[in-house]
Amino acid sequence: MGLAWINELDYHPKDVMMVGDTIHDSEVAEAMGIDCILVENGHMNRARLETTRRKVVSDLKEFLRILK
Repeated sequence: MGLAWINELDYHPKDVMMVGDTIHDSEVAEAMGIDCILVENGHMNRARLETTRRKVVSDLKEFLRILK
């Protein structure tokens, strides 16, 4: 479903980012060829999320600070 969706967008995959809270979210982003930032206050703890080698933030406020 993610691949179908990304192919329908008028954006290049390099211009799209997923925000997730699981290792699976990282895997989906990888399959879609898009960037992903993971938030640790969801389903998995920071140590597990960091195994993906993705950027991990503590909360959405931190994510918003990164975007600026």
